[in-house]
Amino acid sequence: MGKQLAADSTEAFGETGTKLIGRPPDHKPTLIAPRKRAYSVKETAKELAVSVPQVYVILGRGDLHGKKVGSRTVILGVEIDRYLDSLPSAEIAPQKPIKRSEEARSARTP
Repeated sequence: MGKQLAADSTEAFGETGTKLIGRPPDHKPTLIAPRKRAYSVKETAKELAVSVPQVYVILGRGDLHGKKVGSRTVILGVEIDRYLDSLPSAEIAPQKPIKRSEEARSARTP
């Protein structure tokens, strides 16, 4: 009886004790690291893929809102998300294909 209960428990909950309802038996759960709540200006620049001075420009325009912790400026993670959501979608015009000979020529010319 005890061995059957253990087998049923392992089948239902997996080896880790996590219940796997409606998932295939070979499913491995994906772990997602929790997001930070606040970022320094330097970290914000990295998140936005811009320079540190550009973060200050965005803050100065009021497009991104920062908080002061003592003398440090921090930007909340939700504020970064709000700013990114407010940006317009990129519209990239279709490019005509480049011929191989043109590629080679443009690589040689400065």
